[in-house]
Amino acid sequence: MARFGCTFIGDLNPDMIIRGNAVPVFGREVFCDEFYLALGGSAAVCAGAFSNLGQKARFFGRTGDDHLGEYATRELASCGVDVSGVSVRKNSSSPVTVSLTSSEDRALVTYAGTCGSLDETDIPVQDILARTRHIHIGSFFLQQHLAGMFIRVFERASQRGVTTSLDAGWDPTGEWNRSLFDLLRFTDIFFPNESEALAVTGEKSPGKACQRLSEYCRVSVVKLGSKGSILASGSGPVIECPIYDKYVGKDFTGAGDTYNAGFIYAFLEGKSYPDCMRYGSAAAALRISEDRRKRPFPSLDEVKHVVES
Repeated sequence: MARFGCTFIGDLNPDMIIRGNAVPVFGREVFCDEFYLALGGSAAVCAGAFSNLGQKARFFGRTGDDHLGEYATRELASCGVDVSGVSVRKNSSSPVTVSLTSSEDRALVTYAGTCGSLDETDIPVQDILARTRHIHIGSFFLQQHLAGMFIRVFERASQRGVTTSLDAGWDPTGEWNRSLFDLLRFTDIFFPNESEALAVTGEKSPGKACQRLSEYCRVSVVKLGSKGSILASGSGPVIECPIYDKYVGKDFTGAGDTYNAGFIYAFLEGKSYPDCMRYGSAAAALRISEDRRKRPFPSLDEVKHVVES
């Protein structure tokens, strides 16, 4: 039976990328510079990037029985990810995200579709724990109804020596469900971005938010966009890591999830936290500077070259 470096659970969908300063205005038509489809979904992008670094990856999620679901599953499989855990719900629509991206940032509009219909029958917990070194969950706030199941999976993982990570994403309801903190108690690595970290904790600075979150999980990593990333673990000082700013961003969609993949790869290789952050930053830098249609994710050799140069 195959042994996986990481098992990913969460959202799988196409990203509809709209590039340029095309900000929609009701009652008007605006034009964009470019449009294309790409693999999307926080967990799926992380899985694709992780697999491209040479690690075996497995994915569990749900799509609808439509062309969008077929496209997303096919793209994920082309990255070398085992997609046998992707279930298809009949007469349902797959998730889709529209990403309005500029040279500086991106804004996302998501239809959750079947992502919100994932249930415990889709997740063979015993099999996952027996065949993986690490479990990563993406887009927790799109799957809050599974909070209890996620907590049980992570608790059992900690008992089995299987490490875990979480990228909760943004909570579109604005409620920031407190069950997240119950899950963090069994989470090794939490990967919020700056806005998410501030919203979850109510803190005013990312440094304080990062430290606060590390009181619940083993390691808190807050992604700060152009300001790099910071990490807190236990009572130690906050560690900072800058970006590799010689890489000019073309499309920022999925940058954070690619950062997660680089960090998880280095973490599983036993590297120090600062080195894990550098691997994450290098993977993200290469991701945003490339044309996603031609090369969705960087290779391990490319990431190592950035880190070591």
